[in-house]
Amino acid sequence: MLATITTRDPRVDWGAQGDARIAQNARNLMRTWTGEAPFMREMGVDAAIMHRSLPRGSRDMAAQIRDMLAIYEPDARVLAVRAYADADGHAYFEADIDTAGGGEGGVL
Repeated sequence: MLATITTRDPRVDWGAQGDARIAQNARNLMRTWTGEAPFMREMGVDAAIMHRSLPRGSRDMAAQIRDMLAIYEPDARVLAVRAYADADGHAYFEADIDTAGGGEGGVL
């Protein structure tokens, strides 16, 4: 399944299964800062990246997202990562992923 996931979406579907579950896991990983997960302190993205300029920070964040998903959610293949800033200057990220199970595309 092809999906676009975003760090702006805080929803959690406790009943998600299959491709939807993989996409949700990937989104949750993108929203996790290093040191935030008990007993897995190395999991997550480095918050220091958020203090870099958007072009450099977005490249570094994209690399971290790809690496992290390869380790913690290998069923989600990252196709692209984009960085955006809203009107208030808050940065967020979107990723296009392909889950291993195939199926219909969508935005999660």
